[in-house]
Amino acid sequence: MDLIQYKMPELVAQAQAGDEQCAGEIFDRYRQAIYRFFTYRVGSREDAEDLTQTTFLEMVMSLHRYRPQPNASFSSWLFRIARHRLIDYYRRKKTTVQLDGLSATDHPTLQNEMSEPVVDTRIQIIRAQMRRLPEKYQTILQLTLVEDLSLHEVAIIMEISDLHARVLKHRALKKIKGLMPDNSIMYDPL
Repeated sequence: MDLIQYKMPELVAQAQAGDEQCAGEIFDRYRQAIYRFFTYRVGSREDAEDLTQTTFLEMVMSLHRYRPQPNASFSSWLFRIARHRLIDYYRRKKTTVQLDGLSATDHPTLQNEMSEPVVDTRIQIIRAQMRRLPEKYQTILQLTLVEDLSLHEVAIIMEISDLHARVLKHRALKKIKGLMPDNSIMYDPL
């Protein structure tokens, strides 16, 4: 069976029916995005890997309860699981969150799977300032700017209204702009 031909709804339906190969394909399709989500937010590569594994384990165990929602992708549901695992991690660790991402070269088994992002000085400054933001601002900025999810999808992930997501993004961008050393960051206010 050629899984590449499956579109996500069919792949999910097959995985829900117990097809382990389809569940593995879902893992392969989202592994990098979920791992990246965690590396931006936790202080160690090992924790990011553990959280990624925990997220996919929960996905497999909860897949039978997944129901597609209008105007929301499967990734919204998966990122919601990831966000809940991240919140649990924060509660357990109660440490300062480091947002400086880890490179794939830090972990030999991920070198071929994860590509090193090109990060210019401005991005590094923004990442450093993001550490100073509340968790909800960090989440909305990462999901909209890094993962390129729509505000509607982010609202579903964060379990808030679309309007609240829009307001949070605006406030987060305004806050990050105010934190910039030369106050010169340019952004599209929405």
